[in-house]
Order: sequence, then C-alpha cells, then structure tokens
Amino acid sequence: MVNLWYDKNKHFELYSKDSFSEAIQMGYDLSEQLNIELLDATIPNDFKWIDKETLKNQTT
Repeated sequence: MVNLWYDKNKHFELYSKDSFSEAIQMGYDLSEQLNIELLDATIPNDFKWIDKETLKNQTT
C-alpha cells in the first residue's frame, strides 16, 4: 500500500497492491514526481527512510 501523509497524522491511500516490490516502485515514482522523501513503513513502529538514489541504481 502507498499512502501520502500530510498534517502529521492524516493520509490518502494512493495505491494498494499485495506485492512489496510493486508498491515500493509506485511509491518511488510518486515521490520523484512530487519531489518528496520515501518512507518504508512496512513494519509497524520500525519506519525506515528509503535512499532513493540507491533504489534508483538497483532498478536501472
């Protein structure tokens, strides 16, 4: 699932897929278009900021 968070605790669900890799790719694409950071919140209370440059190099 890809959510766009705003106002600290509100969010829109933008995309929902069962595949982690597809969701990360969609999140990456959206974050590039919106020029925002990408956060992996797959594991509750263990959030990790994604290094988008590393992710970009892995997919090319």
